[in-house]
Amino acid sequence: MLHIIRDSLRARIFTGIGIMLLPLLGLAAGALLGINSVIGTFNDAVEEVREEIEPILTLQIAILRAAKPANDYVAHGESAERDRFARLSERVDHLFKRLEAASFALAEKRALVGSARETWGQAQSIGERLLALPQPVGNSAAASEMKRLDAQFARAAVLLERVDELDDAEIERGFANATATGRTVLQIVLGVFGLGVALVVSVGAALAWSILSRVKALSDGVRAFGDGNFSYRVQLEGHDELGRLASVFNTMAAELDKAHEALRETSIRDSLTGLYNRREFDRRLLDELKRCIRYRHPLSLLMLDLDHFKAINDDYGHPVGDKVLSEVAGIVKHEVRNSDEVVARYGGEEFVVILAETDKFGAGVLAQRVRAAIAAHIFSIDETRALNVTVSIGLAGFPNDANTGETLIAAADHALYDAKRAGRNCVCSFDPEQHMENHQ
Repeated sequence: MLHIIRDSLRARIFTGIGIMLLPLLGLAAGALLGINSVIGTFNDAVEEVREEIEPILTLQIAILRAAKPANDYVAHGESAERDRFARLSERVDHLFKRLEAASFALAEKRALVGSARETWGQAQSIGERLLALPQPVGNSAAASEMKRLDAQFARAAVLLERVDELDDAEIERGFANATATGRTVLQIVLGVFGLGVALVVSVGAALAWSILSRVKALSDGVRAFGDGNFSYRVQLEGHDELGRLASVFNTMAAELDKAHEALRETSIRDSLTGLYNRREFDRRLLDELKRCIRYRHPLSLLMLDLDHFKAINDDYGHPVGDKVLSEVAGIVKHEVRNSDEVVARYGGEEFVVILAETDKFGAGVLAQRVRAAIAAHIFSIDETRALNVTVSIGLAGFPNDANTGETLIAAADHALYDAKRAGRNCVCSFDPEQHMENHQ
């Protein structure tokens, strides 16, 4: 019997009613109805989150993936990217149809979805024209079209993000109603607390603590969730109604947190190598330079380029080239070792490494280690064939070689060019004085 009372809010309330006698029956019943109202409001909020947010996140991820074939086609010219783009486009169209068939409480959300669909259609047309080009590699027109395509994809993602923001606002309003209901329950039980004698006071206090502390824990979760903090978890134990509701809440929050994290990772990672992409590299470099300026610490930048990579693609095909790029990325990541350093794919067969709080001497030692590791690695083509690959590395330091992110990248690129001219498979450090002499 005690176990039943401990695991059920309803049993606790009915026990309190029996002790408080008939005059307090109405107040206790009001508390019970308030709790049921909180539970119903929370369940409605959970269902609304699932129906509104998850399709938007799924569509955003699908749009980001659809941009990849066009980028790869411009880089490599593989005709297979056309079929891949067609499949991904069909997936995006299907998701848009599902989203447009959903019921929206706000006409503004439907208008935003329609604008995103129109923007996607324009991007799709640009992508089809781009993929129809016979020789995209090195084609300036293809590069220009690629920039337009990226802009359309970005605009579609921004429009869907605004739908997310409207959904968050609606959810926050729903959660506010649940919080208000919780406050009503608090007022009712506090009224019970003030009406009784010593026995009623003690029983009412115990009943209030067993319910209101749990309602408050859920209200705190509502507030955090409404603010977009999907990593928040309600700390509520027990097997009663509120405990089970907290479990559902936490499960839903974990799913949304995972979806948001997956979207974020997709947007900052290169799909082939798993390294950071060019956009994330630019952002990280800006942050690291600000930190270096604030604390007056050095920073070094390595720029790596695979030697004769075009010959690998021409002789063995792009799948082998992609395999080489992926293995080189793994070697660089392994040799850098420090998880705080930033390793990114800069574009094509180029990689960059941001070495925070590292001067040029230390960066040069690391660069030589990376170069030697790649040169010593055997890249397997199949069971009977293998090849060796080398890299040229350019090195520049901040603030001695450059005073901005753009000039630092340019300095590392000049050093890389010097490494290529020196015969490849070597490391060259940027020399400001020599650079000035060459431009005089």
